[in-house]
Amino acid sequence: MKRSLSVLAAAVLLVGAMPRPVESDTGLRATVGPRPIPLPAVGRYHCHDLDRPIIRCFRAPAGRDRQVTRRLATGFGTSPGADTMLLDYYVTFYEHASYGGASYTTSGGLTNLADIGWNDVVSSFKSLNGLRPRWWEDAGYAGTAFMWSAGAQVSYVGDSANDRFSSVKKYP
Repeated sequence: MKRSLSVLAAAVLLVGAMPRPVESDTGLRATVGPRPIPLPAVGRYHCHDLDRPIIRCFRAPAGRDRQVTRRLATGFGTSPGADTMLLDYYVTFYEHASYGGASYTTSGGLTNLADIGWNDVVSSFKSLNGLRPRWWEDAGYAGTAFMWSAGAQVSYVGDSANDRFSSVKKYP
């Protein structure tokens, strides 16, 4: 009996130590393959939010790009409203200049990039679908705003904007 209780206690401890998705007040959660990851870890991968509130992450950008391209080709996503989100994908942003490092493709506004491990990290971006992102220095779309032309491919945001973005959304 004592041994059974010890085994049960060890199993409970192991289950408690397993990674769990971390949700922000936005309800977002993230995965790498089938494995949940904490939201702040999103900034270390190549991710997209086509399946919001689930953020899908990959170890290499090719995995993310294949999945996004496949969804565009088939014209559907796995969550309600995903069809319209396909048309709204408006930016892929990157950790380093020249489109290097971790990356994230989004269709929705992100009021606080810190929620997903991207606060004060962005150095380059590519506008998609002829749309344009508007970036803010502070969370909640506050502080100094930065914007480039529609469809801009920005290999370096410049010294005045580098690693300063805290929120982003599509701008008409």
